[in-house]
Amino acid sequence: MTRRLYYDDSLLTEFDAMVTGCVRRGDSWACTLDRSAFYPTSGGQPHDTGTIACPDGHTCSVTDVECDRDGEVWHTISEEIPSGTKVRCVIDWERRRDHMEQHGGEHLLAGAVWRHLHGTTIGLHLGKEDSTIDVSFPDGRTHLTEEEITLLEKQVNSWIRLDAPVKCYFADPSEVPGIPLRKPPTVSENIRIVQYGDFEYCACGGTHPPRSGMIGQIKILSALPSKGKVRISFVCGERAEIRLHAGFQVLKALSDALSCHWADTPDAVRTLQERNEELAKEGVRKNEIIARYEAERACRDPVICGGKKIALVLLPLDDKKFLTRFAADEAARMDMIIFAALKPTDGVSFFCICRPDSAPVDLRKIIAPLKAKGGGREEMVQGTVPIDDIRTRLAGAFLDL
Repeated sequence: MTRRLYYDDSLLTEFDAMVTGCVRRGDSWACTLDRSAFYPTSGGQPHDTGTIACPDGHTCSVTDVECDRDGEVWHTISEEIPSGTKVRCVIDWERRRDHMEQHGGEHLLAGAVWRHLHGTTIGLHLGKEDSTIDVSFPDGRTHLTEEEITLLEKQVNSWIRLDAPVKCYFADPSEVPGIPLRKPPTVSENIRIVQYGDFEYCACGGTHPPRSGMIGQIKILSALPSKGKVRISFVCGERAEIRLHAGFQVLKALSDALSCHWADTPDAVRTLQERNEELAKEGVRKNEIIARYEAERACRDPVICGGKKIALVLLPLDDKKFLTRFAADEAARMDMIIFAALKPTDGVSFFCICRPDSAPVDLRKIIAPLKAKGGGREEMVQGTVPIDDIRTRLAGAFLDL
């Protein structure tokens, strides 16, 4: 069984080992070592990557690491390395450091949730950009307030700033009941305890920084419902630094565009939104004036076909929702079939045709002869239609109705 060096030293990045087995797996190979600092995927923490170098100078990349039921750690490599070969192994430190920052931050976040909100963390998912934990609460709630999120974030960052020592050790099963674990271990033997200062105790087999200060900082991104639990998304360490820097750059760009201090940006945006709402309402009022004028003019010169009068209203506007409401209102007010169309794009217009109750025709029957695309109900049809020679085609579409 592979001796796992990261249990004793999570900062170890280079080590010597001997290949104890190598088997082919599809287009790649998988080898075992007598000792390894490569972390295999487990517990929501992804595997390490790195290189394995042979005495002849040939180097293989380690692209995946996994552990089998017997405790052997298998390293996926591109070429075969014969058993008995002494090798020099190097861990990708940037990847290991990032994973330790996220994993360490998760422990402190889960501890804060347990201490302040009595929530139990179900598991960790460490993604390429964000990390998440799913939390189950005794009362079954599926959301957190902004105040609670702030409380958790402040608590974790205060623990990080303590730069408390992190102790990892295997405990005798008889000792476990006396350790203030925030949740019971999932195994009954080889129980590895991870202790952050005197504020976080949990059974865990992952890699951890030797001190809490190495986590850097945490930023909670969201807390959303997920399958009856709360899914908390967060970033730690360098990821948090990058995310906060990018966020502030966006905020600064907005505040510069709004000519205000960055802290006043929310108020400035709300003011802008209110102004836009006022302008939108004013635009609707102006559209109604224009549309009413065009409708009055169209009703004085309707398309007449088979005794039916159709008001052809061409509007210099671009508002589909307004058009459908307008056509329905005008059909009832004018007691006339209203065909209304918006300004064309590449010769095609969005249209809506409505009829009053006094003209019981099925407007769906005009779609094909009008060469239109669309649908609707007997009393209202909408879609798109070529606008050229529309008056003649509209008259023809009503010939058989």
